[in-house]
Amino acid sequence: MCCCNIIKMLTKLFHKDMKQIRIYYESLEQAENYIKPIVERVVDTKAVDIVLVKRPKISKDLNNGSIAAIQTITTPDALITGISNGKEYPLVLIEFTEAVTTEDHELQRTYGAVAAYLSGAYYLKLAGEKYSEKEFGGAKYNPFSTPKIFIDEVGYEGYIIADWKTEKDNKYTLQRNSKYPSCPPDIAILTATLQSAVSAFVSSERDWFARSLSTLKKGQSYQTYRKQVDCATGAKELLATWKGRRDSNLNKLRYFVKNNFIAAKINRFSHAMDPDRGILTFISFLFSKTNKVFGIYALVRPRVVVMN
Repeated sequence: MCCCNIIKMLTKLFHKDMKQIRIYYESLEQAENYIKPIVERVVDTKAVDIVLVKRPKISKDLNNGSIAAIQTITTPDALITGISNGKEYPLVLIEFTEAVTTEDHELQRTYGAVAAYLSGAYYLKLAGEKYSEKEFGGAKYNPFSTPKIFIDEVGYEGYIIADWKTEKDNKYTLQRNSKYPSCPPDIAILTATLQSAVSAFVSSERDWFARSLSTLKKGQSYQTYRKQVDCATGAKELLATWKGRRDSNLNKLRYFVKNNFIAAKINRFSHAMDPDRGILTFISFLFSKTNKVFGIYALVRPRVVVMN
């Protein structure tokens, strides 16, 4: 039986009055040993089913609507959904990232936050400030600026960064669960976000996001996180930074900013067009109301010929 039929059969099988929490996963270890135990602590498993589902590779294998639509934009590492009365609701999109923090890396994955915002869900990003022995050419960037911009520009407060700490004596290595190496240790803001989302939905699918956010805001972990976000620079400063780079190194310039437009250079269409696809999604989604947004690509790149 194909994945599409299995997922739709699961939706129909359980009792109409019974809710289900579904965890779509890329890594079974993360879903089974990290995410599920957090959810189980706030769910009466006699009244609510918790089901693990291997994430399909294509959107048509998912239930129609926002769940399938999310995968046309991004493929999250994990997706928590809730089902009530035969309808499936996206609750939390989760990303585990071990990439070094640079501007390109941070903006590359913002289409996950765009998908979460459009579907009325949380975007939960587990990311660490680890060092690397390799040199990276990406510009320095405060990751908390991205949720700051989402709040300021579209009022979206569901972008959550869970700080994945490094080892105390080794800034090149992220802390890991000793039994399950792909899993980080407990992170308070992650646990609070998952549990507030699931608890609110299980209580009632109506206005679940607003109610869960209200609960989340009362907790210390969110208040600490929000202070970091509120202190970060926003959209105005980011555009000013991009505009100022024109005076430094024109050959390496990625962004071209003028009074009424923003252009981003596309370096490649291969490798899923990363990081340019995410960067263009970020710029067009958040700035297209006030600016014209372009992608620039050189079909023929000049070659330098050295004459002897």
